Amino acid sequence: MTQIIDYIKQVIDQATADLYNGIIRHPAFLNALNASFVLFVTIFGVMFIFGIVPFTLGQCIVRGIKMGVILGLINYGFPFFKEYVIKFFNDGTDELISAVIGIATGDSSPVSYNSGGSPQPFTKLEAVVKKVLSSKNMTSIIGSFTTGPMGPAMGGLLGMASIMFVQVIVKALKVYCLSLVAKALLFGMAPIFISFILFERTKYIFQAWVNQLVNYSLQPLFMFAFLSFFIVMMESAIDNILEAELCWTEFSTVEGGPQGERLWRFKDPQKKSSGADFTPDGLASCVQKGGNCPDFPISIVDGLTFLILVHLAYKFSDVVTQIASEIAGGGNVLLDQIKGGLADAFPGQRGKNPDR
Repeated sequence: MTQIIDYIKQVIDQATADLYNGIIRHPAFLNALNASFVLFVTIFGVMFIFGIVPFTLGQCIVRGIKMGVILGLINYGFPFFKEYVIKFFNDGTDELISAVIGIATGDSSPVSYNSGGSPQPFTKLEAVVKKVLSSKNMTSIIGSFTTGPMGPAMGGLLGMASIMFVQVIVKALKVYCLSLVAKALLFGMAPIFISFILFERTKYIFQAWVNQLVNYSLQPLFMFAFLSFFIVMMESAIDNILEAELCWTEFSTVEGGPQGERLWRFKDPQKKSSGADFTPDGLASCVQKGGNCPDFPISIVDGLTFLILVHLAYKFSDVVTQIASEIAGGGNVLLDQIKGGLADAFPGQRGKNPDR
């Protein structure tokens, strides 16, 4: 996970720098910006002459700051913007993700950084992912299909849970990578959006740009905070599943036949290959005991718990991104769109007095 994210960051960082530098060096953009500055000062002068705006120190400072911010981002270039803006949104989000994952998993180790000085938020999560995708878990699934009457059902359950777990991780990485790409595009076009702070009529475009940056910063944060909450419980279930020991055992499919086939088998309490194998010999031993076969080596409760938690994590991942969008957008709701209001409470009063 860390290697994938580091590679994507390297690619989009260069693309962001190229887009940003291309805009601030383009003659058309510079001419438009110079015209905006002239218009900005001219409008202020005209409004002062007609007495619409008082000529105060505060008015001059506000307008000077607006022009100074835009000129600073252009004159100092992309390194200045990256140091004070991009690091705030990208590195700040990564450090928060790492802190949240550390709290959820109980890992109090400090945040790790790569050679470029960027945080690596997924190092604490990878240890849990390795358990689910480990060879031991894969052999447990294979061994389940050849163990006892309920083995195929248990193997299918574990296999389905593992596949869904991979889907959850891929979905979380997709949300994170999508936020990186979206923020890279917004950062690259920052000179255009920041220029809109000059005028009151265009200031909302700059505010919308900031809201989108906050939105794409909150989405991966909420996603991994939510995922870490489930990961802790998943880890407990997978640890119990991995406690069962297996061995690569030779067996015969027909009684008295050659010992030519090998499969993964669970070990019994005596550390030997289980006698309740899903083979003619194993099933015959269960029939002779009246169906009283040995207990399955993996608890059905652990398997179902793992499956349910993974399923919940997958289903609720979309809700997390929607919550982040609502928070970043301010969660504005029009009162006339709220269902169950006074009009619904008093349906009999509708249409009696339309002038009110």
